[in-house]
Amino acid sequence: MITKTKDFFLLLKQNSAMSQDRLTLYMNYLAVMYAFYLPIASQPRATIFSIIMLLFLFRRNYVFYIKKSLFNPIVQALLVYILMHFIWLLGSDNEQHASKMLKLSEYAIIPFIFLTFLTKEFAKKAISAFIVSLLFSEILSYLIRFQVIPEKLEFMRITLYEAVSQLDPSPFLLHMHYAVTLSIVVAFLFFQLLHKKNPLWIKLVYSFFMLSATLNLSLIGGRSGYITFVVLLLAAVLLEYRKKAFIPLLGIFLFISLVASLAYNFSPMFKERIDYSKESIVTIYNNPKDLNTSMGQRIGLWRYSTDVIKENIIFGVGTGDQMNAIRDLMTIEDEFLKHFHHQHSAYIEVFTQFGIIGLFIFLNIFYQIFRYKDISREDKKILYITTLAVMIALCTETFSTRYYLPMLAIIISATISKNKFLHQENHKNRQEKFLPYLFIALLITVTSVL
Repeated sequence: MITKTKDFFLLLKQNSAMSQDRLTLYMNYLAVMYAFYLPIASQPRATIFSIIMLLFLFRRNYVFYIKKSLFNPIVQALLVYILMHFIWLLGSDNEQHASKMLKLSEYAIIPFIFLTFLTKEFAKKAISAFIVSLLFSEILSYLIRFQVIPEKLEFMRITLYEAVSQLDPSPFLLHMHYAVTLSIVVAFLFFQLLHKKNPLWIKLVYSFFMLSATLNLSLIGGRSGYITFVVLLLAAVLLEYRKKAFIPLLGIFLFISLVASLAYNFSPMFKERIDYSKESIVTIYNNPKDLNTSMGQRIGLWRYSTDVIKENIIFGVGTGDQMNAIRDLMTIEDEFLKHFHHQHSAYIEVFTQFGIIGLFIFLNIFYQIFRYKDISREDKKILYITTLAVMIALCTETFSTRYYLPMLAIIISATISKNKFLHQENHKNRQEKFLPYLFIALLITVTSVL
């Protein structure tokens, strides 16, 4: 092991084509690990990304690797989004919150870095690792729901997972993030189910996991996930069948209706969330000033945001200043809204901070994704479904989280990558030589949790 470690550090000092190739291979393995940890834990992801950045620096030959990435229109849109946060710091009065917004926006740099090394072969493995990770979360969710394992598990005072409750068993993610991601994976499995080249037994496996994920969704209290589920299945049918989608759409409508009916009658959490939403709508309709519901609180924040936007429509209030500007306008009756840290809508949040200019910069990210043509039809479906899910979720949530932006970034990287940096000769031997370093990387990742 000592000899191999010395060899590794010697490799970092070299700048030959062979050493660059090997470092690229290591970075690809780490990218797969990053995708696996995406729906599980943020701290190991941060550790893995730090290791990737170190290898990126040691690999050198930056112009060669960065060139393709830098001229990609999606990457450019994301980099402009980050740059906007830096520029609008000039008008910010809340340095602490501005710093937080800036730090979270930096996740947009992921595709820029990943596209400098991620090869097509490993891109597919990264997407598979993401799906497997979520299916692992799903298994834990069922075990929590049926009281096979506890709602919270700790080891040496370290929380390994923690669900809200036995009736809302999302083990790792917040239930709204988990529900949206489940919807994405259901759509992914739906595409695989319809793939003509897959044998029957594979399709049966995909069918089982698709149904189990759908059932799991009904156990989670994420209403945005319910809406996302419906929209994504309809979108998946349209993407798959195009002009011949009429009959399949009828079938999906029947499937969704059946699932909704069964969930409402047999899932206490699903019934509770649907009934609560109905009550909130009736309350707001009868008395628009009554904001003492989760939906009413969001509407209240959006109303005050509208007033702030009207006064700062071109440039906004500056990075991180949006909540202070809103709180300054709140009346005594609505002071209970002051404890919110964000506006529960990424579009309104961006509009408030950066004005109409910033909103166009933000929407340009999605525009560049949907107009991107240099991509296979299969990858396009995955990218479109993920982007659509994120866009729906952002109607009531913020983009500045440690989840939605990294998730979209890794799917972008995995679907648009066409790199062939790795040489094929002795590829098997290289994988074997990498195993000790993979073990070290895993050890560092686990240590980051501790």
